[in-house]
Amino acid sequence: MADPTRIVFLTDAGFLKPTLVAMASLLDAAKAPVEVHFTSWKLDPRDRDAARRVAGHWPQHRLEVHVLDEGWLRDAQSPKKTIPPNALGKLLLPRLIGERFLYVDGDILVRRDLSPLMRLDLGENLLAGVPDYVVSRWAAEGRQDRLDGLGRVMGEVPPGRYVNSGVLLFDSPRIVADDALMAEMADMQAARGFSTVDQDRINQIFAGRIAALDPAWNASWGRVKPHRTWIERAGVETLAKTDGGPAILHYHGPGKPWHFPTPKILGKGARSVLSYRVFLAKFRKQFPDLVP
Repeated sequence: MADPTRIVFLTDAGFLKPTLVAMASLLDAAKAPVEVHFTSWKLDPRDRDAARRVAGHWPQHRLEVHVLDEGWLRDAQSPKKTIPPNALGKLLLPRLIGERFLYVDGDILVRRDLSPLMRLDLGENLLAGVPDYVVSRWAAEGRQDRLDGLGRVMGEVPPGRYVNSGVLLFDSPRIVADDALMAEMADMQAARGFSTVDQDRINQIFAGRIAALDPAWNASWGRVKPHRTWIERAGVETLAKTDGGPAILHYHGPGKPWHFPTPKILGKGARSVLSYRVFLAKFRKQFPDLVP
């Protein structure tokens, strides 16, 4: 029997509203019932109720709300203001959800049904993710000056296989079966000092055990075409290739599509920003108090 489409979000109060928009886009795009796991970090009961209210607009889907144990992240730190320490909670999600799941960040917009990812054969890999947009470009261009810093993270694994942590498919049953791996994932002190915090740590722990996905599943501001070219030049084979448009638009970085549309924001991908703002207008009519 095929796994259901099991999607996991992790958010704190500062990113709650964008995450609710992301969840709404997921439920709106789904072609079959979805199992959503909404994982909260230091949210009050009203915030968790907001998630239930949004999910209730699509009653054909199932929502489970989790509270991430604060003790698990007691030693978590982040050197960046734009990345909170609780981002490392991604490493703890298999403890909560013991089945295969797709984790997605809150600064995304789902455009197509995500169920194909649930059926992927990962082989010996434990994770799947899209090679990072910027690192893919560096790898394709042979920018060794930029890539040398990834040695601590990737070891002997080619840097072109370094993935973005905004969309990750976890094979939880095989992960939780490995006690040593689970202990490594829970070691928050060992995660200190990485410039991209959770992303570097995830790539370090799972180096050589991450399958590469087609960029449509984590489209950096909609820029799929150049991303595919760079991945191919870096010699990385990808799974779940698709002829359609982006399945997930990812608005990573400090500027966001719900902010005032400055030339800098629009320059990353004007069409993807428009897609977000069109969906946001529909979301606003349903949940005016929850708009980011």
